[in-house]
Amino acid sequence: MYFGKVIRENLDDLQKMKEAAWSAWYHVASTDDNPMHDFCDPDHCRIYTDFSYRHEAHSLPPAVCAVIKAAYDEICSEEPLRRTLNGGATNAN
Repeated sequence: MYFGKVIRENLDDLQKMKEAAWSAWYHVASTDDNPMHDFCDPDHCRIYTDFSYRHEAHSLPPAVCAVIKAAYDEICSEEPLRRTLNGGATNAN
């Protein structure tokens, strides 16, 4: 759901689309020792508004993040994202 949202919100800017798509992975892979919220939207990421924010309650385990990173590498690469520019689809059907 979030992935589709960032595609629709960045239809005309490939770099912004890529950063916004990756923001979800970086957000759930973040820990208190290694926060990775550089791509997060400050209006939606609680780390910017809740200074007592604890990552462990909202993060995925590192092993899970490592597995899903491969999927993100594929769907967030330039070719699939380029096909969605200006409202295109990645589905060939």
